[in-house]
Amino acid sequence: MKKLLIVPALCVLLWGCGSDETSVASDTTADASEDFEVKRVGEKLYGYIDVPEDWDLYEDEALAGEAAIQYTDPDGYSVITMQYYDDTDALTSTMNLGTLLEDSVEELSSAVVELGGYKAYQLAGYATENERIMACWLFDGDDGYTHVVSIESNDEQILALCDTYALDE
Repeated sequence: MKKLLIVPALCVLLWGCGSDETSVASDTTADASEDFEVKRVGEKLYGYIDVPEDWDLYEDEALAGEAAIQYTDPDGYSVITMQYYDDTDALTSTMNLGTLLEDSVEELSSAVVELGGYKAYQLAGYATENERIMACWLFDGDDGYTHVVSIESNDEQILALCDTYALDE
């Protein structure tokens, strides 16, 4: 049953993330629960994205010491992470990350898409360890940094929040 849920959500990721900004997210599937209010979060070097109103700042011990900012739902299940690096480029980082994810992510796919007005390299698939869809976008910003935005969730509404990302406020 999981595979049936993965394919539509991955299609949303591969073709659904553009640059439209919204203030209320809504589910487009027949199982739509409800629309939810969002708030704009982020910081200058990480970028900005809309998250549901009840989400909070989150610190993952695995990212301690890295330039990362994360937000999570009250259950800690869905997570949005924004990072930046100054010692690499997006293409090299995407290839390295893809190699790292090969064994832990099913149906790993890649695409070149637009995210927040930038050409971004996207990786997406089903993370078997935590049983959720993982998608990340890597791009080289005009500020000289390589930026990474990742979303882990099985909720298509949350995955579609990539559409709200922008490097500038």
